Amino acid sequence: GGTIADGAGNAAALGLGTRAITNDGGFAVWGFDPDTVGPKVTGVTLSGTGRGAGGAFVAGDAITVEIEFHEAATVTGTPQVALTVGSATRQAGYASGSGTSSLAFRYTVVAADRDANGVGVGATALALNGGTIQDSANNDATLGLGSHAVGDDANFVVDGSGTDTVAPTITGVSLSGTGRGASGVFIAGDAIVVTVDFDEAVTVTGAPRVALTIGAATRQAAYVSGSGTSSLVFRYAVAAEDSDPDGISVGASALALNGGTIADGAGNAAALGLGTRAVNDDADFTVDGSGAEAAAPTVAGANSPTVSGVSLWGIPRGVGGYFREGDSIYVSLRVAHLPGNWRQAIRQTLLTFTIGSATRQVTSFGSGSPTGYVGFRYDVQAADVDLDGISIGASAFVLDGTTVDLGTHAISNHPNYRVHGNAVRDSVRPVVTGVTLHGSATGASGVFRAGDALEVTVEFNEAATVTGTPEVALTIGAATRQAAYASGSGTTSLVFSYTVVSGDTDANGVGVGATALALNSGTIRDAASNNATLGLGSHAISNDGNFVVNGSAAVAVEPLVTGVTLSGTATGASGVFRAGDEIEVTVEFNEVAIVTGRPQVALTIGSTTRQAAYVSGSGTTSLVFSYAVVSGDTDANGVSVGATALALNSGTIRDADNNDATLRLGIHAITDDGNFVVTGNAADV
Repeated sequence: GGTIADGAGNAAALGLGTRAITNDGGFAVWGFDPDTVGPKVTGVTLSGTGRGAGGAFVAGDAITVEIEFHEAATVTGTPQVALTVGSATRQAGYASGSGTSSLAFRYTVVAADRDANGVGVGATALALNGGTIQDSANNDATLGLGSHAVGDDANFVVDGSGTDTVAPTITGVSLSGTGRGASGVFIAGDAIVVTVDFDEAVTVTGAPRVALTIGAATRQAAYVSGSGTSSLVFRYAVAAEDSDPDGISVGASALALNGGTIADGAGNAAALGLGTRAVNDDADFTVDGSGAEAAAPTVAGANSPTVSGVSLWGIPRGVGGYFREGDSIYVSLRVAHLPGNWRQAIRQTLLTFTIGSATRQVTSFGSGSPTGYVGFRYDVQAADVDLDGISIGASAFVLDGTTVDLGTHAISNHPNYRVHGNAVRDSVRPVVTGVTLHGSATGASGVFRAGDALEVTVEFNEAATVTGTPEVALTIGAATRQAAYASGSGTTSLVFSYTVVSGDTDANGVGVGATALALNSGTIRDAASNNATLGLGSHAISNDGNFVVNGSAAVAVEPLVTGVTLSGTATGASGVFRAGDEIEVTVEFNEVAIVTGRPQVALTIGSTTRQAAYVSGSGTTSLVFSYAVVSGDTDANGVSVGATALALNSGTIRDADNNDATLRLGIHAITDDGNFVVTGNAADV
């Protein structure tokens, strides 16, 4: 309906003639764009609430790491993120987020943790730990954090042995109970339960209570249970004179101590205000104390059974974490309004599993509790295969011949319940692959003194689960001291901790013998319940000179090294450092250090020692040294910085009181840093 014409109004000739184009191969068109790019990290954030003085994170506080990807990422297994906490590395285990673009990892602070500068997350901190992170096209995620790495976040200072100074606060208030009257109204004798949730575990003494507003009257729900957990339960039995057609209310100031106490483990009294979590006229909890009991509920009637939770458990005994033939998968359904006689129809109470393309149906074995749980067990068959994980559909549950909808509790491809009936049985025991000592010495000349924590990290070749309190024997002088298990269950790194006492002395350095790891009536096992091999073998440590102990030493007054890092920009092919590139060494001290002259740091580059000269930082806690690569330098394994690399070179490093710094780098020494490979004659890119 349009026109194309020149200025004189002549209509254009529309034929393309010889200028028509047929099948131009330079412009191939696809109906889809194949996805070959895996998820990439677009952001990293730390979150959590420190309960110590000044907001420091103390033992028991959780630090969450959120890693954002540019697209949705699906997780299997237990990837982890390495947190730098002082001189120690701690693993934040995967917590949630699979199927979204934001994955959450969580670490709980232990008493031995210290970091006055704040937690860091290195560029290579994200690791699969035997799991996977992929997009919907099965492309593996790029794990490097790059510029999103976090260096010493001052909002996340850690003092594991610090005192919790934050009062517990209320995070939720809920009402529960079953009204026996018509339409579910609560009548005389019915119990109304109030659950008050706190942001941490609290301990109760005495008889706190919660005031319920029922019509124009105030009734007190008495404390029943929950001390030692984060959820306290209060209960009130409806009286004949009670009436509230609009529904019960719980005011903002309803929780009262009534002469008792509610406090956390550190003795901080709980904040009692409910705030926005107060309840106003809850229509699900109407009251008619004089009402009559309605007819008993049936499956098809009012208050019919509903599923409020589904939990699975079992031990996969196949290699790769698969459930194999003979392994049992248990399922427990939490069912509200479960008829009291349901076991009489147990043969008509069924659950259907979807395993790969097959369905398997089992009959309930009953339950150990008569108050709302239905249990099932499925024994894996040789033909069963589901590499993505079993599913339990929304209509999988049949109670007494009637289907009960699982709703949002249905399970789709549970990654922890992958099945391969013919999988080889996992009979291989976890073995130790490494042992390291770490800790921060506060004694003069850098020795460990009374109160300092010595930590031992024992690495295994697969994830190990701990029960009880295994321990590692430390040889300190002529004495044997036990480092108790502290953290790491479910990962490949188990951490043990010992606090130096005044009588401890070892001028040669702490040792860890080949038979130092002991169960102490606990267990260390893999997911298939194979007991770990406890021998440390070649990973035993003999007199580590970085861990000299003098329990009676005075607190250090001189500056002590707390960290060493390499930095620089490589311009050579494949990211190697070439002639002219600068390699910088930053040495961190525990207090301000003042420099005179030109101290230096010895770098080991291949078989050659090169000196990085002092550049800047005097009057701060961070001193910077620099070395420019020359054409003859070569190190395919990466630059090293030895424990005695820092030297004065006729200069001085002192604090404001003229105390000479302790120069030893100790555990902060660097061995073959693969990010700093050197080829002096490499081509420029």
